[in-house]
Amino acid sequence: MPGQVRSSMKKQIALTMLEKAQARWPRLAVDLSCIEDALRRHYASESPAQIAAEDYVLACGVAAQVPVAWEIFYAEYGDFLRRVIRRHCQNDGDAEEIASDFCGEDAPRRLRLYAGRCSLRGWLAGVAPNVARDWHRRRRREILLPQAAEQDDSGDSPGMGLDERAAMTREETERGLNTAIDERECEKMLRDSFRSGWALLRPDMREILEYKYVHGLKSREIGAMILRVREDVVSKRLKKALAGFGRLLRLHALSKFNYTAEEVGYCVDLLLGRLDFQLLGAGERAASGNK
Repeated sequence: MPGQVRSSMKKQIALTMLEKAQARWPRLAVDLSCIEDALRRHYASESPAQIAAEDYVLACGVAAQVPVAWEIFYAEYGDFLRRVIRRHCQNDGDAEEIASDFCGEDAPRRLRLYAGRCSLRGWLAGVAPNVARDWHRRRRREILLPQAAEQDDSGDSPGMGLDERAAMTREETERGLNTAIDERECEKMLRDSFRSGWALLRPDMREILEYKYVHGLKSREIGAMILRVREDVVSKRLKKALAGFGRLLRLHALSKFNYTAEEVGYCVDLLLGRLDFQLLGAGERAASGNK
């Protein structure tokens, strides 16, 4: 009987929390059982008093890989994570990569640990430095291990060098992906991801990508006539915007379609590599026509 009472209380608490979260994010839909399971895991023998209800439900949604929860999490906390992680990195590129990993494939595993005893923003601020340190340790190992292997291969034994083997591996991987998923499948998969990624992209990034790839302006024209900055500044902003848009496409596609990370990455790289923004232009026209 006490166990049944506790279970009933957890269910009622989960329902109340879900209602609060949906009042803040109306699009958020998380299965009640996911919240109940998380409560049982984090509060097995205690009542979840003073819990950050809205943040907790959002974290449960990301842990359950609910696409809308993932999108909300990225929109709410992506920039904040980048700022926190940047303090523990030597450059913006590393911070961007670490934050993207955190908000992407690592998010469900990490947010499963969030117990709601503080705000999600505060929890992320505490976790982010450790994530950055772990990333730097892995990066150092990745640099040191190939160096050690190269020293081992530097003797008289004949064979292919590391660079040649790596190049062959990349070619074989690309050939394998090319046979597994063709351009039409890529386009079909990414068509749905375009609008979602475009909506989540920062307004300034959307603007500069529109000027370049939808309206066909040159970087020099964008800088001189619109943004009033040098051409090299426009180029840097375009590169950053493309990278950000690519990450959002990967995030949405991974959460919604039954493809591997390698296949999704291949499709996004193929699309952005050709600078094929016809889908984007069509999507924007359709969106404006529906208003």
